[in-house]
Amino acid sequence: MNEIDQILANIDKESDDNLFPEPEAEPKKNDEIGKLVDSLDASGDSESTDQDSIHLIFDLATGALVSEGHEPGPAEQAVPQETPVMPDAVIYNVRGNKSWNCREPYVIRVSQDGLRKDIESLQKSFMFVDAPLAPEAIKLRIKQAIVTFMRKPNENITDRYTDFIHKNIGSIVQELSKRFKLDQASERLFIYHIGPLTVHKLIRDCFHQNKYGYCYKQLPGNKASRFFPEEFIKDIVMKWFEENIYTLDLNFDSIQLYEEMKKIAVRKYQNDLRTFNARLKQLNEKVGHDKTVSRHRLFQMKGADWFGSTDLEVYRRFLGNSIFM
Repeated sequence: MNEIDQILANIDKESDDNLFPEPEAEPKKNDEIGKLVDSLDASGDSESTDQDSIHLIFDLATGALVSEGHEPGPAEQAVPQETPVMPDAVIYNVRGNKSWNCREPYVIRVSQDGLRKDIESLQKSFMFVDAPLAPEAIKLRIKQAIVTFMRKPNENITDRYTDFIHKNIGSIVQELSKRFKLDQASERLFIYHIGPLTVHKLIRDCFHQNKYGYCYKQLPGNKASRFFPEEFIKDIVMKWFEENIYTLDLNFDSIQLYEEMKKIAVRKYQNDLRTFNARLKQLNEKVGHDKTVSRHRLFQMKGADWFGSTDLEVYRRFLGNSIFM
């Protein structure tokens, strides 16, 4: 067995469950209900004008999102919860002079030790997977990458992986601009207010769901291992914001402008919520009076398919985790 074949044979046999952690398992679905849920896709997007079915209401006069029987104050609307600072966190230049825009989601806590380890790993890495690929295609690329790396061991993937993350950020910005109909004036302010934490979540979720974005590094004894450079990705996102957002002439501290960006998200959310409520109503009419499908269960089953992970992450950022609940 030659050296390359030995490395291939000794690549860590980590299961995808470890590299790509799955969400918590849902209770076993009733097959009949599952078929009924799927049938809603075939029936098209029904719109409901029944305001009683909308549990969250947007007050266009005040810019506030209120639930039945409760009106949140300004602090609840705009200010994220305080989060402790990690002792070894990397410090970045953040544009914002208020308590609410000097922490998550306007910053990401990056571990110095974790970042150092990621950089060391990347310097020993010979390949990363930049798109969803079949196992056989990955094996072929690994073999080609090992040959190149063994000829030029000082040439690692760090710069190329950085460019790869930059391209992912650019794609996210384009998608957000398209889906939320952002004009040139509002695009950068909208990106500022969703924050680097949300952008990082979108990158991470895309990689985990589609199973790519991970790297292969060489280990002693002609072995290789897969890994995700999590802290390195966070660092690249923060630096991108420093260079592309925080250098702009924007009114970073304006609550009024924050509310305008929030309204953009809420308007789209209200349309999605009407669609969701209509489908929930259709589903419960089909299952009969003795059974009921909860909002939470329907959202777990079809939320990402119907509305897209990008939109849902933006809704969570501006409206919290209770969307469609």
